[in-house]
Amino acid sequence: MKSKSFTLIELLVVIVIIGILAGVIMISTSSSINKANLAKAQAFSSTVQNELLLNLVSEWTFDEPELSGNTTKDSWGSNHGTVVGATRHNANSGECIFGGCYEFASGNYISIGNIQMANQVSISAWGKTDKTIPQMIFGQTSGTFLYFPVSSNGKVKASFDGASAGNPECVYISDDNWHFIVITNNNSVAKMYIDGILQPNWTETLATTSLFFSIGKYGASSNYLYAGLIDDIRLYSATLSSSQIKQNYIAGLDSLLSSGNISKDDYNQRINALAYE
Repeated sequence: MKSKSFTLIELLVVIVIIGILAGVIMISTSSSINKANLAKAQAFSSTVQNELLLNLVSEWTFDEPELSGNTTKDSWGSNHGTVVGATRHNANSGECIFGGCYEFASGNYISIGNIQMANQVSISAWGKTDKTIPQMIFGQTSGTFLYFPVSSNGKVKASFDGASAGNPECVYISDDNWHFIVITNNNSVAKMYIDGILQPNWTETLATTSLFFSIGKYGASSNYLYAGLIDDIRLYSATLSSSQIKQNYIAGLDSLLSSGNISKDDYNQRINALAYE
């Protein structure tokens, strides 16, 4: 009489087949979860970007070549700038974050002109420098929008309309790496974010006046000249939320990673820092 029981080999084959089928099911389920998470992230990103565009006043991306008369274009508004000596790097240079950027040295700057401001305002900028001297990313005639850095300690300072500026204890930014700095002002409450992380607050007010602006120096004077790279400056007529700021920062990190300007380890460290903020 022939035995109908499984041999050891047959049993092992059955176990292997069951294992393969289970793996296929798990991979399929995992793929579906990842696609769902990606869809939710894309929807969130789209919502954030739409909200940002509603309040965007000007954006100097530096992605387009200079126009006639050494004019760099305001990619969103009409506040175009006149380039004085600064060197533009194009998208193929590998030095910038989003397409083109400008390098400032030896008194270079970009003159913007008058911009009417209100009591709710935000400004963001990417900067890269190895200098530990006071220098300006975005300046105005009476006061400072973005100091980068403030002094020999290599830390950031900012003020609105010439008011007493805060000097929060924050990360060092004169390390020759790209950093993302955002200043927001909501009537009398100003906040600073560095690489997506909120820094100690200070209270100031921003007057509703038409002021002369420039990139790479302090307003109409030649003080606090910037030395390094600047990319993607944005000016908003609203107070950006923490989520919006982080979203823009992560977009910059993604671009830096894809262009090889930061390593995967550095990218992960920066993302992890946001998670613990």
